[in-house]
Amino acid sequence: MSDTFDPYYEWLGIPKWRQPASAYRLLGISDFEQDGKVIANAADRTMKHLRTYQAGKRSQISQKLLNEVANAKITLLDKKSKAQYDAELGQHIASIEAPDPPAVEPEKVQGLPPTFPDTLPDFDAESQTVRRTACRKRKGTKPPAGCEIAQSARDGLERDGANQNEKQPSEENSIRSAVKIRLAVGAGVVFVFIIAFFVMANETLYGKLETNWYPNGQKRSERHYEYGNKDGLWTQWDKNGNKTLEIQYKDGKELSRKEF
Repeated sequence: MSDTFDPYYEWLGIPKWRQPASAYRLLGISDFEQDGKVIANAADRTMKHLRTYQAGKRSQISQKLLNEVANAKITLLDKKSKAQYDAELGQHIASIEAPDPPAVEPEKVQGLPPTFPDTLPDFDAESQTVRRTACRKRKGTKPPAGCEIAQSARDGLERDGANQNEKQPSEENSIRSAVKIRLAVGAGVVFVFIIAFFVMANETLYGKLETNWYPNGQKRSERHYEYGNKDGLWTQWDKNGNKTLEIQYKDGKELSRKEF
């Protein structure tokens, strides 16, 4: 057998990044599916497909997947075990949060040139009038050396300030997006817990179907309950799929029995 063989992907279409697969994905249905008929039909369809590989060289792998599908069917068709499984699956999904947006490093403001030519006069704080008049271009003359450099530095500072102001809205939008993602994840967790709570709280209002299986994937028995009492048809099969017993119940009392 090749080391690269992946039965989940090649037989069930479940890629590596979705493994280990949930019980729903093993059956090829949506997570938290509530319709019992959909679950049962999907399980039977998947098991029928996997049995086509039992006679080949990968029969052991086929049997392993058949057992996993059978266990998934039993879990999802029992209301109590399904509610517990759904709650755990919801917590797992909620724990996979979207990554935080990357931190935005503030741009370094470009400062003045490190040095000025020696020809630029050194002014103090009390020489503002001299500063303005010294670099004022007069008609027919050039401004003193170094004035163009000083003006270029001031223009650069103004451009950097404008760029910094334009970047602030972008950072605010990133923060808002991260907050929205976290709120959405939190709402999803609350929704899953509400569903699980109502399913468990109302379990006694619905009939319960209990199904048992042989290790080879054959159905062993089906038992129906209503309000905790035996009710409806109970059926039993042998390991070869042959029906061996049928019992009809009503409100916990046996009405008829038929052996095959």
